[in-house]
Amino acid sequence: MTTETARNESESLPTHENKTALMYVIAIVLGVLCGALHVWLEDPLLTPLAVLASTMIMGIARPFRPWRWIIFVGLPVPIVTGIAVASGFVKVWDRALMAGAILAILVGCAGSIGGAVFRRFFDNVFFHKK
Repeated sequence: MTTETARNESESLPTHENKTALMYVIAIVLGVLCGALHVWLEDPLLTPLAVLASTMIMGIARPFRPWRWIIFVGLPVPIVTGIAVASGFVKVWDRALMAGAILAILVGCAGSIGGAVFRRFFDNVFFHKK
């Protein structure tokens, strides 16, 4: 009976959700790169675009529980910005720099959920088992 419950639990997980630790590492690296982009270029439109693209790619790659890509890609942006301000890399600190970093998380919401919806729609239309 324990083998049946173990088998049922393993069957409930999607088969493409296997290597999630690697995906978490990729998401964190993408988030740090988006944060570095925000600090180096200080472009108010390029950072949210990079976060949107990164979370959308992660949402397409792993559509189940898309909120995790908001956390792992969006949250490093203000953290990297705060570290750059604290270490003195950014010479002039203003509130707009941190506000832009925090608001990039909201764009990540649209990206990850949009990517997950796109993947589920694509799977439903083209790979629907009848």
